Amino acid sequence: MNTRNILQIAAMVAGILLLLGGCSSKQEIVTPEGRSGYLLPGSPDKLMANFVTAYGSMDLEGYAQVLHEDFVFTFQLCDVQKLGLLEDHLTRQEELAVAANMFSRAEVTKDDGRKVPGIHFIEFLYCERVSAWEAAAGFKDRDEVLGATYDMVVEITQMTGSVITIQGRSVFYVTGAGTVDTATGGAPYYHLIGWVDLTEGCMSD
Repeated sequence: MNTRNILQIAAMVAGILLLLGGCSSKQEIVTPEGRSGYLLPGSPDKLMANFVTAYGSMDLEGYAQVLHEDFVFTFQLCDVQKLGLLEDHLTRQEELAVAANMFSRAEVTKDDGRKVPGIHFIEFLYCERVSAWEAAAGFKDRDEVLGATYDMVVEITQMTGSVITIQGRSVFYVTGAGTVDTATGGAPYYHLIGWVDLTEGCMSD
């Protein structure tokens, strides 16, 4: 990946994201990892609610717990071409590196000397699942993956006060990863394994 574009990618990734299963939840549960404010991810929608919580609070550790070890973020072709990327996707490790830059709120200096302001906060103005969770046979050669499309409008406010608005659709893929014990017995424990960007337009310079 072209490192001089890392914060541009971070801004887009932050904005594109999130939403899910209802953008917020009043229910608060302590996860098996002991992190309050997150739901036990026994369904795709609860997992996606955790996704929103992690991004809204810019919680890197919480976000890491959401992602499957085989997670992949996929860019639109226009962004691959505009940014001069060598690949059309980010792996889990690369995605978390991007998130670490975003959540640090620190200014980044690009290779050409330009300063990219840090991100102050992220606000989800609208987010709604617009399709049912359906089997995505063959995704990453797995049979147990479910996919759904989300529509969203997200504002990313930089430390300078400038606001980046991201809107459009993304497709998210989830998979169960074993079981966890709950009061009602074993339940699937979901992780996010894929995220395909379909938001409007390409990133600006």
